Amino acid sequence: MKLSTLLCTAAAVLLVGAGLARAAEADAGALLKELKGEAEPVKRSAAELEAAYAQALASLLPDMASDDLKKRSDSQGDWSKICLRAGRPGAEDDRAAACKAMLPKLGADTPPLTRVWLIRQLQLIGKGESVAALVALLDDKDALVRESARRAVQANPAPEAGQALLAALPKADSPAWRVAIINACAARKNAAAVAAIAKYLADNDESVALAAAAGLGKIGGAEAAAALAAAKAKATGKLLPVVLDAWLLCADQFVADGKKDAALPIYDALYAANNPDRFRIAALRGIVLVKGEDAVPILTEILTGSNARLRGIALSFMREVPGTGAAKAMAALLPKLAPAAQVDILNELGSRGDPATKSAVLAAAKSDDAGVRVAALKALGGVGDAADIGTLAQATAAEGPERDAARFALDHLRGQAVDQAMISALASADAKVRPELLRSLASRRVAAAVAPLAKYVEDADAATRIEAIKGLETLGDEKVAGLIIRAIANAKQDDERQAAEKTLGAICARAADKDAAADTVIKAAGSATGQAKASLLRALGKVGGAKALAAIKANLKDADAAAQEAAFRTLADWPDGAAAADLLELAKTETKAANQVLALRGYVRLITVGNRPVAEKVKMCQEALAAAKRPDEKRLVLGPLADLNTLEALKTAAPLMDEAGVKEEAASAAVKISKKLGGRLPAEVKDAMEKALTITRNDRVKKDAQDVLKKVAPAKK
Repeated sequence: MKLSTLLCTAAAVLLVGAGLARAAEADAGALLKELKGEAEPVKRSAAELEAAYAQALASLLPDMASDDLKKRSDSQGDWSKICLRAGRPGAEDDRAAACKAMLPKLGADTPPLTRVWLIRQLQLIGKGESVAALVALLDDKDALVRESARRAVQANPAPEAGQALLAALPKADSPAWRVAIINACAARKNAAAVAAIAKYLADNDESVALAAAAGLGKIGGAEAAAALAAAKAKATGKLLPVVLDAWLLCADQFVADGKKDAALPIYDALYAANNPDRFRIAALRGIVLVKGEDAVPILTEILTGSNARLRGIALSFMREVPGTGAAKAMAALLPKLAPAAQVDILNELGSRGDPATKSAVLAAAKSDDAGVRVAALKALGGVGDAADIGTLAQATAAEGPERDAARFALDHLRGQAVDQAMISALASADAKVRPELLRSLASRRVAAAVAPLAKYVEDADAATRIEAIKGLETLGDEKVAGLIIRAIANAKQDDERQAAEKTLGAICARAADKDAAADTVIKAAGSATGQAKASLLRALGKVGGAKALAAIKANLKDADAAAQEAAFRTLADWPDGAAAADLLELAKTETKAANQVLALRGYVRLITVGNRPVAEKVKMCQEALAAAKRPDEKRLVLGPLADLNTLEALKTAAPLMDEAGVKEEAASAAVKISKKLGGRLPAEVKDAMEKALTITRNDRVKKDAQDVLKKVAPAKK
């Protein structure tokens, strides 16, 4: 063959080889995408699937040991994604194929770090098919490989994995490795391992003994509990508390499994006085869970004992014991306890609300200790009934905490019988008790109390009248409006009139027919004078509407100073924008400074009321500034103006940077407005920000102004 022919043939072979390599790379890339779930899966038989996973792993394996961190990370990440997808529910064939692809690569010819990475994937998705290969690695010379294999076997759900760990325990060649195997068996809660682990409770190496004790506690069960009970008698030093903890865990697991009879002896033994308090407390908690009301004698003994720490814990446990028996036991303890402990018990009795403890609570209400009396009165609200209304009402005559506690109890006595009993008691109650009954009826929101409350609005006793008036603030409606109006007219003291005014306002605010309510109040105001008329005008502000507004405007020039002031203040506080035009006109024309300020303040307030367009708000700010006569009034306007986000708002605020008394506030408002403007900012913003920087002394405003300047559009050439 000619030389030229040979050269051509060789070149052709090289080209074909290169083409095949590129094709192989392309095939591998496509396969990886498919197995990662990034491409449509191809239907394959089980054998073909195993071949596909083996091919994918083979393509990634070389880079898994690369010194190039990116290559190594990419290849490991790709295989991790493949395994994660293979382990998805319902894909058992994929999972098994991925595992079978890894198993042959766990030998010593694969670099240790690559083996560790593969083992970690098997830890996540491996099952029975992986156990033998992983167990073989428990004797590997590389410590990281061995530990990774132990973790993988521990996590493997196959029963043979547990058996393999148990078989590996006596072969452990060091205390550390023995501890690791014990921990793995315990983590699997392998009951078959209890006897083997229990042998190590007496191991000469402390770490092994500690691991054995803790492991038995995790596994639990009768055999583990018996082994720990036997070890308890001999354990000392660090081992004893671990044994006690593990034994306690066994008892807790018995309770969780419904085996209370098996748990109780353990709790009883751990509660023994020779054990540290933390174990006694935990055991006591278990005793309460198991015995319920039958645990009350033990808790009672502790509550009357000398161990202060256990007393507090016992009380908290007593709260968890349900039933009348526990409540009675707590009540019986009261005379035997110090005042602070009595208060705790009384608080608990009040929360329980068991009527069987009422007599003990009533007795405590007569205690020489003020704190105990307060707690008892409050508890009576939970355990008492209608028969205790008189006692509690009389107790409100006391001052301070006792009165507050008695009122609380009156308001929380349970049952409709209590409501009716309170109403019935009004007739025979004295001047000290009746106001308290009226107050409580309102607090309890007793609808049937409206008529009794109305009856006492005109009582001869001032305290009774005031409580009746206050009660109707909560319960009254338009039907009693006339009665409250009379109360305003006939009030003999300021607090009575103020209470009636507040009640009338509340009734008017709730009125379904606002015009009718307005007519009633307007008619009464027409013949009223002085403070009574002022109260009625202020109540009109709660009604709202055109009729009420017209009546308020009509009284702005009232000859009576009190009525005039009330009219101005009511208009300034008007609930909607209907008063805006009138307030602006008054802000411009009113000669009396106080009224002019009220009008302007009211107008400025209405700028932010309702859903006005921004342009309208800017216009209102401009009108308010025009009407403002003093710097403090202009500062008032700058508040809502600064919250707007238009160039017109900025043009309104900027000139005020030249006015004495408002420069700083105007600069701050201009910057705040400019920050809200979107897009590239015009030259007017630049001028305003540069001016603000020369005026403000506020570092935050300066920074914001500088930030705004960066957004200003450059000047056109």
